[in-house]
Amino acid sequence: MVVSIKKNEHILSFSTSLLQSGKKPATVSAYIADIKGFLHYIEQIKVSMENCDPSILFYYQQNLSEQQKHPNSIRRKLIAVRLFYRHLNEKNSKKYAPLEEAIIPGRNESLQVRFTTHHFEECIHIFDAQSPNIKILRDQAIFCLLCLEGAKSSEIIRLTPQDFVFAENIGSLRILGERRRIIALCDRTSKSIQNYIYGMSRYYPKTMYPHVYQNLFVSFRGKHLDNPSKTLSRHGIKFMIYELGEMIGISQLNSEELRHHAIQYHLQLGKKASEIREHFGLKRNGLIAKHASPSSNSLNLNTNATPHVISSTTDGTGYESH
Repeated sequence: MVVSIKKNEHILSFSTSLLQSGKKPATVSAYIADIKGFLHYIEQIKVSMENCDPSILFYYQQNLSEQQKHPNSIRRKLIAVRLFYRHLNEKNSKKYAPLEEAIIPGRNESLQVRFTTHHFEECIHIFDAQSPNIKILRDQAIFCLLCLEGAKSSEIIRLTPQDFVFAENIGSLRILGERRRIIALCDRTSKSIQNYIYGMSRYYPKTMYPHVYQNLFVSFRGKHLDNPSKTLSRHGIKFMIYELGEMIGISQLNSEELRHHAIQYHLQLGKKASEIREHFGLKRNGLIAKHASPSSNSLNLNTNATPHVISSTTDGTGYESH
C-alpha cells in the first residue's frame, strides 16, 4: 500500500509539472493515463520502477504493438514514460534508471483514406432521402462544416447564432477560440445552415424556447424531438458521424477523416497554402502536406463553392463584438 501511495505522489507531481510547463489539460490527462498503463505493465512483469531501463521500454513497445495499438499512440506512450522518468530524476534524490537512450519511433504521418467523394455524395443522398425533420437539418449542417469546411467538433459546439452571417449571397462563419478566424463558406454549407436555422424557428419559436438559442447547434432528447437542450457535446457529434459511417459502410468513421476530405477539397479548388492555413486554423504547411497526396477519386464536388477571401479582422464583417 505504501508503494502505491508513493507512485500516486510521483504521478501527481508529474501532472503538476506538465501543467506548469504549459501543457494542455487534455494532453496531461493522456500522459497520466499512459503512465498508469506503463506502471501496471511493469507490475505485471514484476519489475520495480527503480529497475526500469531502455530494454523494459522496448518490451513494453512490443507489448503495445501486439495489442494492435496505433503507431502514433505507442509513440506518445513511450514519450510519456521517458518524460516521467526524467521528472523523477530531476525532482527526487533517489535516482532512477535513465531512459534517455530508449529509442522512440518517429511519428507516422501517413493517412488511411477511407472517406472519398463517392462517400460524400452518398451521405448527401442519405440526408436528401429522409424527411427533413430538425435533427436531419442539424446533422446535415454539421456534416458540411466537418466535411467541406474542416471545422473541428470542439469549434462547432461553441458556435452561437451570431457567428453565422449571410450577406450578399455569401455565408461566413466566425470561429472563436485558440484558432480564432473568420471563414467563407461554400454554398452547400451556407444553405444547410440557413435551412437548419429556419427549421429551428419553425420547430422551436424563440419566444417559447429562448434557452436553445444560446448555441447555434442544440441536442435533442426523445424520439419525438420535443425536448431540445442548449448543449451539444463532442460526444454527440462523434456518434452522429459513427451512425452516418455505418450507413455508408465505414465502421467508426471519425471527424479527422472528414477534415482530411475538406482539405483535399480546398486543395482541389486551387487555394494557396496560406489560404488553407487561414481557413483551417493551421500553423504550418506541413500539416497540409500530409493531405496533399492525389487520390484516384475526383474531388470535383457538387458544392457550387467559389473561394472568397475574408479578412481575419472583424471590421465591417457584420459580426457583433463579444
